[in-house]
Amino acid sequence: MFKNKTIIQLGDCEFDTISYALWRNRQRVTPELTASEAKLLIYLYENSTRVISRAELLDHVASERVVDDAIITQYIKTVRKALGDPARNPKYIRTYQKEGYQFIAAVKRSGESKKVYWAYLLAMMLVVISLVTFQYILPNSDNNTYQTPYPLTSLKGHELFGAASPDSRYIVFSHKALNATANWQLVIKSLEQERYYQLTVEQANHLQAKFSQNGNYLLYHVFSSDVNEIRLAEINWQTYQLENIKSIKKFPAGLYTVYLAWNDDNSFYYASKPERLSPVSIKRYNIEQQTEEIITQPPTNGAGDLALSYSPDQKKLAFLRNVAYSKSEVYTYDEITKTLNQHYTLPIEPLSLEWDTGERLIIRDKETSLSLLDTRTNEITQILSSRYPVYAPFFISENMIGFTQGDFIISDIEQSYLDSSSEPEPFISSSFNDYRPSYSQETKSLAFLSNRTGLDQIWIKELSGNLRQITTFDEAKKIQHIALSPNGKLIAFTSNATIFLLDSFTGDLLAEIAGDDKSYIDPVFSQNSDYLYFTLKHGDEWFIERRVLSNLPLETILTKGFLVKPCATSGCYYYLRLSDKMLMKRTGLDAEVSTGVKLENVGFASQFEILGNSVFYTLKQNGTVTLYKHIIGNADREKVKAVNSIHFTINTDNKRVYFSTRRANDTNIEAVQTKK
Repeated sequence: MFKNKTIIQLGDCEFDTISYALWRNRQRVTPELTASEAKLLIYLYENSTRVISRAELLDHVASERVVDDAIITQYIKTVRKALGDPARNPKYIRTYQKEGYQFIAAVKRSGESKKVYWAYLLAMMLVVISLVTFQYILPNSDNNTYQTPYPLTSLKGHELFGAASPDSRYIVFSHKALNATANWQLVIKSLEQERYYQLTVEQANHLQAKFSQNGNYLLYHVFSSDVNEIRLAEINWQTYQLENIKSIKKFPAGLYTVYLAWNDDNSFYYASKPERLSPVSIKRYNIEQQTEEIITQPPTNGAGDLALSYSPDQKKLAFLRNVAYSKSEVYTYDEITKTLNQHYTLPIEPLSLEWDTGERLIIRDKETSLSLLDTRTNEITQILSSRYPVYAPFFISENMIGFTQGDFIISDIEQSYLDSSSEPEPFISSSFNDYRPSYSQETKSLAFLSNRTGLDQIWIKELSGNLRQITTFDEAKKIQHIALSPNGKLIAFTSNATIFLLDSFTGDLLAEIAGDDKSYIDPVFSQNSDYLYFTLKHGDEWFIERRVLSNLPLETILTKGFLVKPCATSGCYYYLRLSDKMLMKRTGLDAEVSTGVKLENVGFASQFEILGNSVFYTLKQNGTVTLYKHIIGNADREKVKAVNSIHFTINTDNKRVYFSTRRANDTNIEAVQTKK
C-alpha cells in the first residue's frame, strides 16, 4: 500500500520505511528499531483494517527462523515504547486478548515527507541547522556533523581493512569470496566510478594494505601455511597492477597477527608477536638500512599492542593495547619525546583505528558505532550509529570516513555426540548469530548469546524447547564469556573486564565484580552452584579467585594462574600455569600436581572441559577447529572430531557437545560524510 513512499505519517509520528528512522513530536527516537521490529510495525499499519494474530505476525517477522512466539510480545513492547503508546490506553496498537493486535492510529503519507527526510539527514549531523519552515535543535551539537552512510563497494563476499590513497581518489581493501577455499586478495577501486582492479591472485591471504605517503607503493601482510611476511610493491597506475614486489620482513609460520603503518616513505611501524606465547609488540623498520628498533613491549596481560595508525603532521603513532582479552586502551606514541600516553578505554576489541585530521582518532567505540576521540581532551564525539556491526574505520578525506559494515558470519548452535562420528545436528537456528552456549546439567537448559532481536542479548533454551530472552541491553555490549550455573538459576558473564551476575529467570542484575585497577574474566560456577570461580588480573599478575555466592563481596585469592575449572569435589580445581600453559590441579588440602596436559593455545575457559580423568579441549589450526581428548597421566591425545567453534559446552548425562557453526555473510565497505 505504501511501498513507494519513504515517509509515512503514523498518528503523531513519522516513520521512514527505508532507514527505519522514527520521529515523535519532531524528535528522533533512539534507540532505533531493529529490522525485525520495523518489519512488524510496517505489517501492522499496512493491515490496519483487521486484527492480526500472534501466529501471523511471527510467521511474517521470523519467516523460516525457529523462534518462540514470545518474541512478538517483546517486539510489540519495543514498538509501543518507540511510538510513545501506553498499553492501557493505546493510541497506536490495540491488544485483543487471545486474538492479536491491530494498528488503530491514522495512517497516511506525510505532507512534510520531504522536510522530514532532510531533517533525518541533518539530525544525524549534530549541528544547529535552519530549514525553510522549521529547524531542529539537537543536544550535544558541536563543530562535527554527520550524515547517513552510503556504500563504496558492492562485491559479493567480505571486504575489510580499507585504506585511501593520498589524493583520496582510490581505496585499497582486502576482499574474500564467499567460499571455503577463498583467500583474502587485495583490490583497488576508484571512488569516482564503479571499477575494481584485483591486485593479487596468490593462494595466500593479503591484508593490512597501506599506501605510502607519496602514493606510489603498497605495504601489506601476506600469510598462508607456507608464507608469513610483509611485502612492499610498486603500483603501476596505468595498468593498476603491482610491480617490483619484495619481501622485506619474514615471520615464523603461524604467527599471523601483524599490523602496519607507514612512518615515512622509507620506514614503517609494524606490530607482531616475537613468539607464540608473547604479546604483540611494536617496532619501527627502516627499509633501506634493513634495521629496526623496539617501540613498545606490553605486559603479558592480553593480546598486546594492535591496530596502528601514524600521523605525519603530529609525529604520533596511535595503537590499541588489549588488556585481559576483554577491553582495549587507546594509546599514542610521541615520536619526538619518545613517550606513551593513554587516552581512552574501549569495552571491545576493535580491528583498527585511524587518525582523522588534527589530533583526533577515528575509533569503533561500540559494536555498531564510530566516534572521534580528541587526544588533547580525551572527549568522544559520535559520528555514526548503525543497526549493524561496523569495523575497521579509515580516513578517506576531510569530509569522508570509510568503514566495513555487516556481520562477517552468521552462526547457529549445533549438537553432536562425543563418542560418535555422526554429523552434527541443528539445536538452535535462526537467520542471526546464536553462539557461546553454556549448559546447565540440572535443568537441562542452554544459555547462549544471540542478536536475533537487534543487539547481542543473553537467551535460554529450556528443556521444553521454549526460548526466553534474558537481557534487554539498550546498547551494544561486547560479552566475552558466559556461564550458566548448574542449577540453572544464575548467569555470569564478562564485559569490559567486569563480571556481571544475573537472575536467569527475571534477568535482574544481582551483582557486579569490578575494580579500577583490576580485570575480571572467565567466570565459572562450582558444580554445586555455591561458588563462583574466575580469573583476576592485578597489575601484571594473574590470579585464580573464588567468591561464595551467598557472600559475594568476600574475596578469596586461591593461587597465581589463568583460567579455572572447579572439580566435582569441594575445594578442588584445575587451572593453567601462566609460564607454560600446563594444566595444574589443586586439591582441598592445597596439594598441587601437574596433569601433564599442556594447553598452550587455549585462551578461554569455554575452550576446555574436564570429565572424570579426561580433558576435552579445542584447537584451531590452519583454519580448522578440532576437539581433542587427553587422558590425564597419558602422554598422547586423541582426536575426537572436527567442530566449528573453539567455544563449546558438554551435557555430561548423554555426552553431547554443543558448539556454534558459522557460515559466511556478505559485507561491504561504506562511507559517512563529515564536515568540519
